[in-house]
Amino acid sequence: MYVVIDAVGILVFISLAWLFSSDRHRIHWRPVALMVMTSLIIAWLLTSFTAGRAAVRAAAQGFRWLVDTAFQGVSFAFGTGSVQRGWIPNLSTS
Repeated sequence: MYVVIDAVGILVFISLAWLFSSDRHRIHWRPVALMVMTSLIIAWLLTSFTAGRAAVRAAAQGFRWLVDTAFQGVSFAFGTGSVQRGWIPNLSTS
């Protein structure tokens, strides 16, 4: 079922790109097909093999570290009690 949903999603995005194109007759379909195939192969490699899953896990841990570090910086700049989920600092000047 997920494969069908993914295929429909790809077709919807390609259809939207075609629909909003200003010159539909000049679309080169071969590079579009090549890029779709390349992204499908990369997705297959990243999800089907242990090394691919390890790479995705390492990237996720790297982003988690980045967000945690940014949170520490915001806590330092605005105080630990001021940082809450969804809190946006007011940085406007008068």
